[in-house]
Amino acid sequence: MIWCGTTRVACVLFFVAAFISIDAAATGKLYRWADENGEVFYSDRVPPQHSKHQRTQLNDRGLTVKVYEGAKTKQQFQKEKRLAKLRNEQSKLIADQRDRDSALVRSFRNVEEIELTMKGQLSTLDVLIKIEHANMHRLKVKLNKELADAAQSERDGHTVAKKQIDEIKSLRSQIRDHQQSIKRHTAGKQELKARFSRDISRFIALKSGPQEFGAGASSSSQLNEINNKEDSIVISLYVCPDNNSCDKAWSLARSYVKAYATRPLEVDTNLLMITKPPHYDEDIGISVARIRRQKESALIFLDVRCKDSSLGRELCLSLKTRSILAGFAPFLKTGVASMSQAKP
Repeated sequence: MIWCGTTRVACVLFFVAAFISIDAAATGKLYRWADENGEVFYSDRVPPQHSKHQRTQLNDRGLTVKVYEGAKTKQQFQKEKRLAKLRNEQSKLIADQRDRDSALVRSFRNVEEIELTMKGQLSTLDVLIKIEHANMHRLKVKLNKELADAAQSERDGHTVAKKQIDEIKSLRSQIRDHQQSIKRHTAGKQELKARFSRDISRFIALKSGPQEFGAGASSSSQLNEINNKEDSIVISLYVCPDNNSCDKAWSLARSYVKAYATRPLEVDTNLLMITKPPHYDEDIGISVARIRRQKESALIFLDVRCKDSSLGRELCLSLKTRSILAGFAPFLKTGVASMSQAKP
């Protein structure tokens, strides 16, 4: 039986030399685990008093082949439940995106058709804006006449009639309503252009080849080998204080993905960012979902994907991946605060 703790230097040296031989080779199994103090042990058997700790089974090259869960605390169960719920909501967004992709490809044969549809809808909004301007101009002419009549009455020493005062108030209210409609239609044009721009980019991407939506092994921070403490599960989540902050955070999230993912973005919408799936063992794929809530604040959730291989799963358990997950929310929070304080 091999029994080795990292606090015993001589034992560690012995383990390195004997790692591929004797007992490990005889049993075909070698385990690695850490106790509650963070001390790491290697052995071909796990003592009963250490069975509550999470452990990994290693092959003859020292690579993880299987992970055995240790006893979980109530907090760990709650975090895992929370993480599973977030991943489920992200999966729903991905399913919705697939449906939209399918509809987009079925609806248009080429980019020119998409642009033609956009121009038609923009023209409709332009007509509505012209109508609002015409109605507002008519109301302003009428208002100016009512104001002039009221001013003349005052110059003549007469009290302005209540009916005329009410009419002036009504005309001003109607003008404000038309101004708000013009603003909405103008904002609608910008949103329409942005949506069609995303649709065109997505259409081109779909036509260029099949979309895999970041397939690979999910980040397994909940199975992290680094320690067995309650904070070993990293939920990479930013809670938006308001819509404006969420828009800023979404833009920053794109920068974060490009900085840490080794694969390019495959999906980039206003609700999802997903890189191409990991190709090599050392690749890191990232997915980000903007999860909207009816009553609660919107959430921006980041998850990491690695290649579905022994080395890939090892990468998803690493400190590197853990750091990417842990750094996301602080990066967005600091960035949004900086953008909000910046002068326009």
